[in-house]
Amino acid sequence: MNIFSNNIRGIGCEVKRSWLRNCHVQNQAFFVGLQETKSMEVKNKLDKQIWGSSNFQCDVIDPVGLSGGIASLWDPSLFQISESIKGEGFLAIKGLWLRLRKICCFVNVYAPQEPWRKKALWNNLADLINSDAESCWIVFGDFNVVRFPEERLGSVFCQSSAYYFNEFIHSLGLLEIKIGGRRFTYMNSTGDKHSKLDRFLVSLNSIEAWPTLNVTTMPRVHSDHSAIILSALQHDFGPTPFRFFNSWLKDPGFEGVLRSGWAVSCNPGRQLFLSPLSLVAGKLKNLKEHIKLWRKESNGTAKKEMEEFTNKIKEFDLMAEEGRVNNEMLKNRQEAYQKIMEIESNRIEDLKQKSRSKWALEGDENNAFFHGLINKHHRSQRINRIKENGFWISDPVEIKERVFKHFAGRFTEPIKSRPKFISSKFLKLPPYAIEYLEEPFSLAEVK
Repeated sequence: MNIFSNNIRGIGCEVKRSWLRNCHVQNQAFFVGLQETKSMEVKNKLDKQIWGSSNFQCDVIDPVGLSGGIASLWDPSLFQISESIKGEGFLAIKGLWLRLRKICCFVNVYAPQEPWRKKALWNNLADLINSDAESCWIVFGDFNVVRFPEERLGSVFCQSSAYYFNEFIHSLGLLEIKIGGRRFTYMNSTGDKHSKLDRFLVSLNSIEAWPTLNVTTMPRVHSDHSAIILSALQHDFGPTPFRFFNSWLKDPGFEGVLRSGWAVSCNPGRQLFLSPLSLVAGKLKNLKEHIKLWRKESNGTAKKEMEEFTNKIKEFDLMAEEGRVNNEMLKNRQEAYQKIMEIESNRIEDLKQKSRSKWALEGDENNAFFHGLINKHHRSQRINRIKENGFWISDPVEIKERVFKHFAGRFTEPIKSRPKFISSKFLKLPPYAIEYLEEPFSLAEVK
């Protein structure tokens, strides 16, 4: 169970929506909670771009003017909603967690600034949680308040606001999952004010259901708030299939990769016994391997640059938390952010091709359309779960074993000994050619 939460400070930017989708996919989040969306077009429009497929459900609280706004998105194949509860500053989604058959309620919070309004919010949430103490409660988001003086730097600590917030937590028996990665989740634009405003609060029965819960912060890139991720377990189905992208043709080094890959001969000693089609297939195979190696190096370079610029931003944030900030550092942070935007924009071009959509005019990008089509082919062939003897299996290793066992049985040779044609009139292949034809396929040939 992975939950992604972020005060995104508006989702009108395409790069922000692409980044949110990438975070959702990479962290395999079944639930995405966003605060301060600042948009009236989240539901039935921008939500598809954020999630990346049509297999999701969404509910929102629209902003008032250009401020506020809450959005919650989740996977209906894992969580079956029964009720949506909306109030000032929170959006609660209640339903059945299908894997454990437990009633859960995920409360997405964006607390107001005024202390008296925050106090009213804590009272409303307390009444809501007390109304169903048997359910698993997970309360998360931007609470706009700190619990202790050490959770704030460069601004005044409000003792009364912290008192009422801590009283709300203790009275309900909620537990805060310790955040790893950094001390603060918020930093202002000048880098001299820091606070821990974002967090996950869970009920005791939630800890019992998911004992390995942990929270990790992500670097602040597209917002002044760090995204936080609640995680219990992650799955990996292995490498993705080979795919050719048109953007490769724009790389000046790609032509050299094509020439070198095509020039390599496959099995030079056996070319005399191969058909022209087999020769072409071998060259294409070698070409694919050269491209995969080139892409691995290119992706590594891009990833290294992304990590480098992200680390620069992280280092700046940590220095700013200690009060060591100047105009030159702010300028360097802005330049690093621009580089990250360039890398993300290049990645978006490949996302458009994944959608298999066509554009009438260059730059005419219907984002809601192409994001809805991205990975449609993968979704139609991907096996998320299989049912065996009345039980659903979702673990990737077990799914792979069941699939391999199934097709191994389908392709087993039923005839152990086939008839032989013995005649001197038939032309015979030389022994080495027979050996080559009968030898099993190698793993490299299959790839």
